Amino acid sequence: NYFIPNVVCLDKSSGWVVDTGGKVWHTTDGDEWFETGDLGNGYTAEHATNLAFATDKIGWITTPFGLWQTIDGGGKWTKVDFGSIDAQPVDFVPVDGETGWLLFTNAKLGRTIDRGNTWSIFDLGGTFTIRGFYSNGHLNNWVGAADGRPLGLFHSDSPGEWKQVLPEANTRDIGIQSISFASDQIGWLCGQRFASLVPEQKSVGVIMRTNDGGLNWLASPSALPDERFVHIRFFDESNGWIVSNRRVYYTANGGVEWVEIPWH
Repeated sequence: NYFIPNVVCLDKSSGWVVDTGGKVWHTTDGDEWFETGDLGNGYTAEHATNLAFATDKIGWITTPFGLWQTIDGGGKWTKVDFGSIDAQPVDFVPVDGETGWLLFTNAKLGRTIDRGNTWSIFDLGGTFTIRGFYSNGHLNNWVGAADGRPLGLFHSDSPGEWKQVLPEANTRDIGIQSISFASDQIGWLCGQRFASLVPEQKSVGVIMRTNDGGLNWLASPSALPDERFVHIRFFDESNGWIVSNRRVYYTANGGVEWVEIPWH
């Protein structure tokens, strides 16, 4: 069994999974999975931290050693040059086939508007790792801190200006791993509690929901196994996916009930 860093789904049937065994898997019917191409030139996806697709052809794999792009649905992967930076890449979030955000350690963000040919780098200040990110375009961007201080959720309505939404006390000891909005008002985030809060009869995994555009976030009760959540994605207010350490789940009622989906 391999750890699943991420799953990405374009609709209810088509999706990809990357595992830490170095393999990328694809499904076109939500049931049967087949292996796609490797990264080439001696690189593998063994240490991949993220997988993302903007279309059924254009996608990216992030590893601590760099960012790779495919333009043929995973048949061939090409390494992307984002320049020299004092941080490691951990995640790439596409806005569309041309525009996307690259998340780093050391509170760094990179933005491209030409499919990775050129980059703008932003510094949020601090040493935390950015793992949760959501953007619906240029005017509504969200980012979460996965570790370090300050812990919390940040919002931007322009690429270079960020403000903390949740006070640090509200999210202390919670590492935000993934953020997804189904509309301007309704969104979810997921992650994990660090060890300091687990002995207090609290779940390791965290799922939170907002119904007011991110002004307030409430914990979402879940009957899922007690494990770390690493990715969440909703297509609308009802249909969504969440990934834990080793499992993929689907909901058709906004997260009230989740069903495990065999992926391999």
